[in-house]
Amino acid sequence: MSTVISITGKKYVDLGEKIELTCNASGGKVIPVEIDWFKGGDKIDTGEEQYQHVLMVKSQFMASKSFISTLIINHSKLSDSGNYICRSSRNDIANLMVTVLHETNPGPLARDRQTEQEYKNKSASSAHVPIQTSLLTITLCVLLTLLRLSGFSSFSSSFSVFNL
Repeated sequence: MSTVISITGKKYVDLGEKIELTCNASGGKVIPVEIDWFKGGDKIDTGEEQYQHVLMVKSQFMASKSFISTLIINHSKLSDSGNYICRSSRNDIANLMVTVLHETNPGPLARDRQTEQEYKNKSASSAHVPIQTSLLTITLCVLLTLLRLSGFSSFSSSFSVFNL
């Protein structure tokens, strides 16, 4: 059984949008030990200045005999357009052409899409605040109770509980 390799991700992203490409090398008798990324034929080395804005996350999974590498660029630039290639240590190769779009004068549909996305982002981020606040409050209460039970009553009296 030979290794199957594939790249998934968006082919077209707007300027400043996140680029996230996932390379999955799976199958075969031996799990690949590495996946290298290339752009336009040049190996991507995150230690080099031109690729400092690139993040790579790599994971090996023994049960499925797969190696997955994700290439992430949080804020795309026009220079991030190009042909991305992932190559496993077994020399299996897959590629995906990514184009960063630059709209100098977005039309009404683009503005509506942006407004809708901003609304979704605000709704999603505000939904997590009460949960985080509740967890923080509970954690502080548990810590204060433990301190009081272990004999640090003078220490715990200097704390105040705030209603978040």
